[in-house]
Amino acid sequence: ASGNGADIAALARSFVGKAPYVYGGAGPGGFDCSGFTMYIYGRFGIRLPHGATDQMRCGAAVDRSQLQPGDLIFFHDDNYSTSPASHCGIYVGNHKMLHCGSPIGYADLTDSYWQTHFHSFGRVPN
Repeated sequence: ASGNGADIAALARSFVGKAPYVYGGAGPGGFDCSGFTMYIYGRFGIRLPHGATDQMRCGAAVDRSQLQPGDLIFFHDDNYSTSPASHCGIYVGNHKMLHCGSPIGYADLTDSYWQTHFHSFGRVPN
């Protein structure tokens, strides 16, 4: 069943504080960043690959002014990866995203780390 961006963001919120970071994880027992987004979107019948860069290539680029809850956000940090995108999360509104830290939690996109490592926004059709 497909869902709109608000539904996607709401499901993502239900995991706050509940699942730890597990490299390669893609289920409620533990997630990595792209495993979390893959799992959330998958619950709405939207198949995403496991990998931030591969997910970035699945959707359409979105301008910051058009950002909506449920959109994906991609980051790059040379300390973690040479891939174009080394981290991803789900935008939930009000300059915040949910991502897999340890555990799943919020990040403020106005913080300097996220601004410095921002790569792009993407919207996956549903």
